[in-house]
Amino acid sequence: MSEVIAYGIEFNRALEGYRTPLLTIMFKIFTFLGSTKGYFLVIPVIYWIFSRSLGLRLLYGIMLCNLVNTILKELIQLPRPFLLGNLNPLDQPQSYSFPSGHAQIAAFFAVFLIVKYRTKTILGLGLAFALLTGFSRAYLGAHFFFDVLAGWALGIVLALYYSRYDEALLRYTPSFLITFGFLLFFCAVPIFFTDFLTLSTAGGLAGTLIASRLDRQRLAEQLNLLRSWRKRTLLCLCGFSIFFLMFYSARLNIENKPIVFLHNLLMAFWIVYAVPKLGTLCFARHEEVSAPPK
Repeated sequence: MSEVIAYGIEFNRALEGYRTPLLTIMFKIFTFLGSTKGYFLVIPVIYWIFSRSLGLRLLYGIMLCNLVNTILKELIQLPRPFLLGNLNPLDQPQSYSFPSGHAQIAAFFAVFLIVKYRTKTILGLGLAFALLTGFSRAYLGAHFFFDVLAGWALGIVLALYYSRYDEALLRYTPSFLITFGFLLFFCAVPIFFTDFLTLSTAGGLAGTLIASRLDRQRLAEQLNLLRSWRKRTLLCLCGFSIFFLMFYSARLNIENKPIVFLHNLLMAFWIVYAVPKLGTLCFARHEEVSAPPK
């Protein structure tokens, strides 16, 4: 294992020699797009505006993928390359290194969409996004390249498996006892895990589960039918303004485990239930009433 780490350090050191200002900007953009903030810019728009079904399946899938990644990091506990060698990183995350979460979730996101839509455009864009996002982590010095390879492989496997059951998962309505059992499990996570990513993912899953249980009317489907792009834009602005207030306030209390968990529960609840409820009250019903009779 020490030889593999030594080779990984040398590979990262070699990459530093190819850095340019333009490449650095490009790879920082892909790192942002492949981060939690990037997905939380894309998925709510899909869910609120275009497709409730696709948005919810992606939200569940990415949070489950992230949970697998953080648990593996805690089990393996491989330090970051800049902590093991004399390197010059442009990004210094505080979590463990193996496997790369950016690479894993980017591969999951891309392969899931490729499997579901099977178009050349999705194939090209998906592959480019996954490859560039993963490689950006080695370029910036945040990961060994074998972290990235493992993340890609794991993301592909999870996406292929998840894509077989995602629609059935969306149709399944768990009983109250099953829902309560899952909530107890997610709420117990802060007792056993202390890292920010695991706590935030468990909170997000708990909030999504509660919101899905309440959303018997499939409120977001009514928003997907809005004809006015002005109303759609206003809804997104309102939704994101509150969401990012909660998102950044969670980082102010990063050491407080219950607060981190609760913040992420509320953020997921806001995306899945509160914004669609607000939108149907303000826009969808008004549009239905004001529509001319046939």
